[in-house]
Amino acid sequence: MNKVVNALAYTGILFFLPLVANNNQQEGKFHANQGLIALILAIVLHVIGMVFGVLDGIPVIGVIIGIAGSIFGIAAWVVQVAILIFGIVNAIYSKMTQIPVIGGINIINK
Repeated sequence: MNKVVNALAYTGILFFLPLVANNNQQEGKFHANQGLIALILAIVLHVIGMVFGVLDGIPVIGVIIGIAGSIFGIAAWVVQVAILIFGIVNAIYSKMTQIPVIGGINIINK
């Protein structure tokens, strides 16, 4: 049961579930923190994508910005899916491996 709850932490807004269901165990806190970091990254990437969407309406350079925004959007999607799979696999196997690059950020105290 804890493995499933920990895995759900990586599915966006459900990052808090391990804190509630696991009685604040270290592993639950770890996955909740990693899930929160992944959620914040997804929001930041979405906002950046929205900025590209607004800027692509600029005459002449808008086409270039639109293409760059499309490439950014695809890359952001790939990163988010990779983080989701990475986190769920680690939670299912009870590993406490940090998300590469951003995983060292601690928002939820361990």
